[in-house]
Amino acid sequence: MNSSHTFQSQQDYIRDWIPYQDEHLDHPLAREAPLGERLCECGREGSWRCKSCLGEPLFCYDCIQRSHFRTPFHRVERWGGVRDTLHHLGYLRQEYTYI
Repeated sequence: MNSSHTFQSQQDYIRDWIPYQDEHLDHPLAREAPLGERLCECGREGSWRCKSCLGEPLFCYDCIQRSHFRTPFHRVERWGGVRDTLHHLGYLRQEYTYI
């Protein structure tokens, strides 16, 4: 059986990958440490992010509480990757309405 595949060593694969390394490494690093100012949409410093919201936007303390009024199970983090809950922020309230 005649095979047209050639053997590549690990070094060959790495050499092929090197031109693309910045493209592949910039995205995960930007998620951990956004470039530029870390501002909330209100203009204040964004020290919170929501891992459940699309795009993982940055929020200030007040905006993360206000924007998550109806999403109490979203996963929030303080800057630096410290996981927290909206309950620990003193925000989650249980309100019952009886009909």
